[in-house]
Amino acid sequence: MISWVSGYFGNYGGAVWLGDRKRFAKIERTDGVDVYASLSVPATAEDTARIAAVVAEQPEEMWHRYETDPDIEDTWWTCWQVGEGAAVRADRDAVIASVFSVLRAGYGVEYPSVVGWAEIVPMPGDPELTTCSPSRSGAPANCTGWDDFERRLGWVLQTLPEDWAVNLEVSGAQRRYQQIWRSRDVLYASVFDATAIGSTSADHDREMAGLGWTHREIHWWKGVATVADAGNLSGRIVRTFREVFAIDGPEALAHRGFRSMPNADVLDYLDAELGLPRSTVLTRP
Repeated sequence: MISWVSGYFGNYGGAVWLGDRKRFAKIERTDGVDVYASLSVPATAEDTARIAAVVAEQPEEMWHRYETDPDIEDTWWTCWQVGEGAAVRADRDAVIASVFSVLRAGYGVEYPSVVGWAEIVPMPGDPELTTCSPSRSGAPANCTGWDDFERRLGWVLQTLPEDWAVNLEVSGAQRRYQQIWRSRDVLYASVFDATAIGSTSADHDREMAGLGWTHREIHWWKGVATVADAGNLSGRIVRTFREVFAIDGPEALAHRGFRSMPNADVLDYLDAELGLPRSTVLTRP
C-alpha cells in the first residue's frame, strides 16, 4: 500500500482518503511537488491524547500541529515531495509509513484502505466523506496479458467500495467464474467451476487447495483476504484462471461489478481499470 500511495501521487493531483469514514488521513496534491497528509479531527479528548502520544513516537519533526479553523480543533499534518533519487524516495516512503502507523496505532484503523477520492480537492474543513469512490490507476484501454491483469485486478480490489462485488467469468462458459465481495476491510473470494466433475474432481481439489482455496461445496471454493493483502489475492485469482481453469489469457474473461442484486448499479469504472468486456449476465452458484 505504501508503494501504491507513492505511485498514485507521483502521477496525479487531487485527494485520496485512507482509513474509514470517520477516522482517516486526507492526502492531497494540488500542484507542484508537495503532497500533504492531514489527519481527521479526533472525536474525543481521549482520542486526541492517544493520537498525540503516537505522533510523538514518530521521527522527529515529521508531524506538525496546525489550526484548521478558529472554530475547529487542531490536528496534525505532514508532507513529502514527489521526485526521483534515493534520498527523496527514502524520505517519501518514511513519511507514508508513518501515516499508516498513526492510523493504526492512533486511530485504531488496522487495515487502512481507500475510502474516498476527488480529482478536485474539497474545501478545507469538510467534516466527512460524502462517497466511497474508487481511485484511478491510469491503466491503458486494453489489458495486455496475465501480468498486466494481475496489476489491474490488485488495484481494483484495493479500491473496491464496501458492500460491492466483482465477478470475473470465463466468456461463453457455463458457471465458471470467480467472485470477490468486500465487507469492511475484508475481501471474500469464491471460485465456482461446474466442469470439475467425475474423475477430475479429486485432482481439481488438490490444485485448488495448493493455491490456498478452501473447499466448501461441490464445485465451490472459498478464500478470504484483507484489503491490505489485495495484491496477493489478485495473484491467487490469476493463477487459478491460468493453472486450474487453463485459460490462455485474460481476453477470455468478462467482468461485472454489482451490489446485492443483478439489477443494481454497476461499477462503470471497471471497464477501463480491468481492460475487459463487461458481462451482461450475472452468474451465481
